[in-house]
Amino acid sequence: MPPTGPGYPGYGYQGQPGPYPPNPGHPPQGAPPPYPLPPQGGRYPQGPLGPPPPKKSHTGLWITLGVLAFVVVGAVIAGGVALVGNSDGSIVHNADDVESGQCLEVTSGSDSLKAEKISCDTTDFHYVVASKSFTRFGCGLSYSTFWFAGNEKEVLCLAQVFQAGKCYHLPESSGADTTSLAQAREIDCGQPIPAGEATNFKVETKESRDPDCPPGQGKYYVAEPKPTGYCVSLLE
Repeated sequence: MPPTGPGYPGYGYQGQPGPYPPNPGHPPQGAPPPYPLPPQGGRYPQGPLGPPPPKKSHTGLWITLGVLAFVVVGAVIAGGVALVGNSDGSIVHNADDVESGQCLEVTSGSDSLKAEKISCDTTDFHYVVASKSFTRFGCGLSYSTFWFAGNEKEVLCLAQVFQAGKCYHLPESSGADTTSLAQAREIDCGQPIPAGEATNFKVETKESRDPDCPPGQGKYYVAEPKPTGYCVSLLE
């Protein structure tokens, strides 16, 4: 079986714009976003201060979900990791193994990623195939990009699937870290925020359309494989 190589994510949460510089050291994926990216480091800029609130204000906040630095460029790891054949055919070996709407769990080996087909009925964090592309730069900023070692023309464009009321941890990625796509995970909303450079947030609402999020919340919307929108709040 052909080895599976790493996928590299690029996401865009499109909320209200702010005068923030792009992330240093992270080239953009695909066409440039319509607004500047927020600063690197897993934290979003604080909005205007009013009377002392119980929590920080994020009025005018623009969230780029996907681990902030998840808009990265990455080289396919030479060789990747050979996959062990499985009897039920759940392991994705190439782009022909899946269609749009197929849900996937992405896990990591020592230096590469593995995608496995799962039921879309799960409420655990996972990805869904939004579309396919013949180039690593064809998915757009709202989608993760997963390609296969030795064939960068077989590309899966993946959308993240979250659940309302749950909290998530999306680690920051760099060119040296090729497995960040598999490190995104659900976290306990009541526990301390995990350490490290990451975006930690709670999904306030989930809708089957482009959402109209209230001030102080960020928005993540994907049109494929079916319209899904989220309003999220940063955890601090």
